[in-house]
This record gives sequence, structure tokens and C-alpha cells, in this order.
Amino acid sequence: MMNITKDKNNTNVQEFSCTTGIHQEIYQKVFIMSLHIIVSLTAFLGNSLILVALRKESSLHPPSKLLFISLACTDLCVGIISEPINFILFLSQEHSKFCLITEMIANAVAGTFCGVSLATLTAISVDRLLALTMRLRYRRVVTIMRVRSFVLSSWIASFMAAVIFVYDIHLAVIISSIGMTFLLAISTFCYWNIYKRLQRRQTKVHVQNIIMVYRGKEGRTGRGKRECPKGKGAKEETGEEVSGRGGRVAERGSLNIARYKETVSSALWVHSTLLGCYLPFGIISATLAITGQRTPLHYFAWDVAGLIVFSNSALNPFLYCWKIKEVRQAVKDAIRQLYCCPC
Repeated sequence: MMNITKDKNNTNVQEFSCTTGIHQEIYQKVFIMSLHIIVSLTAFLGNSLILVALRKESSLHPPSKLLFISLACTDLCVGIISEPINFILFLSQEHSKFCLITEMIANAVAGTFCGVSLATLTAISVDRLLALTMRLRYRRVVTIMRVRSFVLSSWIASFMAAVIFVYDIHLAVIISSIGMTFLLAISTFCYWNIYKRLQRRQTKVHVQNIIMVYRGKEGRTGRGKRECPKGKGAKEETGEEVSGRGGRVAERGSLNIARYKETVSSALWVHSTLLGCYLPFGIISATLAITGQRTPLHYFAWDVAGLIVFSNSALNPFLYCWKIKEVRQAVKDAIRQLYCCPC
């Protein structure tokens, strides 16, 4: 921020101040800067491997894969752009113009990446809901061109919203709060509908399995025979054959549902982790805005909460490897090729 004061000659003097690192002890700054370095390196290395793995992954639907690639690119940019800017901000001299400009750039860059991450995660939740509800029409509606247009629009909109941080931080906070609440509400609505639909479908499959088992028992006792119309090549079909064919169909359906549940689970874990990383920052921001207190402890808590937000970019690669089996195998192959590559 920039404060206007007057000296002894009643001349206006510009006094610049930064909110990052003010009144902090040297050990607190060293602690936070060390963690920023760790998060930056982890986000860079982890998301680089994830991007290589996603390029080789072919089982994911291309539009869905593009959304995960966009999210990984955002996390990679946090590691190579946003984190170094914050590191420079911590090293800059307090109450200087350079510190103020660096803080504005850091806020704009972080706002852009956060906006894209939230928009992408919301799009992933909508994509999973459409895949469940549209079924055969899903691939005709959710195309790669439409997803590319959405990704590009989210980057442009997030950048334009982040630029407002430079001119009016209060207006930027209002816009960001409204946008964040809107996106989180959409994601919550989508995942709740997915949960309810999967629960109903699981109940339906369970009932169908009971019916198939009952028909199979009837076939073995001879009561389940059905006669085809008499003619050349006509043959009897027992209830055992009916239940066997129905069992194979049910098995294929259960495999598709199991595959769908895996993708929903991975998306939900990524979304929940983002909420867990952003929640402390939101609470501390609201506390500072309501109470108006500016103690060294509050500033230290603010910087730690910001660090937790950035750590989300370092955690996502581990979630991808944990919840998506194909991505995990592709990452292992990429690491194996890296070690086996002759130098």
C-alpha cells in the first residue's frame, strides 16, 4: 500500500509499505522462505512429470484429459513463476517502491492462477456430471474444441480479474469472493448430484443381480425354460443361459461404473485438497478485514496461510499418482526413462 504523509515543511511524502514480511523476526522469514523453496521445487518437478504422463495417457476422454492438463499447467506456473516472485518479495526492502510493485505483481499472478484453478476444478465436476447423465450424447456435447474454448476463456477472465488487484484491491476482493462462492456452489451441486445418482444406480444394479440369481435358480430346476418359435434352427434357452448372459452385461456395466467412480474420486480428492488449502487463507483474510488488527502475529499467519495456498500446487501431483492408476504408471515409466537415459 502507499500512504501519503507530510514532513516538517508540510510537503507530501509517499510512504510505501508491503503486507508481506512486515515486523517479522529473521527466523520467521527464513522459515517461510525455506518452505517456499521446497514448495516451488516440488510443484515444478511433480507437475512436469504429470504433464509428461498425461500426454502419454490414452484411456482418459480427451476433453477430460485437457482439463487435467490445464490444472497441471496452472500448478506448474505456480512453481516457476508465482513462488519466485514471492521469494523476491520477502527479500525486498520494506517501505520501498520496489516492494510495493513486487507485491502488486505477486497478487495479480497469484489471483490469475487461483482463478484458473477454481474454474478448471469446477469444469471437471461439471464434466463428470455430464458423463453420468448424458451417457451416449456426452461425447457429442463435450468436445475437445469446446473445452479448449473454456480453458482459454478462464485464463483471460482470471487475468482480467487479477489486474484489478493493481488498481483497486477492495473491488478485487469483492469480485474474487463472489466468483469463488459461485464456482464452489456449482462444484458442490455437481458432486452431490453425482453421489445421489450413483447411489440410486447401485441400488438398481443390486436388485437386478438378485433377479438374475433367482432366474438362474429357476433355470436349473427346469422351470426357467423358454421355447423359441418352432422352425428350422429353433432351440430352447434355459434360465441358466439367460442369467449368464445377463450376468455378463451386468459385469460390463459394473466395470464402467467402477471406472467412472475412479475418475470422480480423483477429481473429488483434488477439489477437497484445494478447499483445505484455501480455507485457512479465507479465514485469516476475513479476520483481518473484520477486526482490522495488524499485529506481527497476524502478518505471520497471513504469510503462512498464503504458503498453504501455494502448497496445493505441490500436493496435486501426488494425488494424481495416488488416485489415477494410468497416470501413476506413466510417471514411473518417465522416471525410469530419465534414469536410463545416457548422459
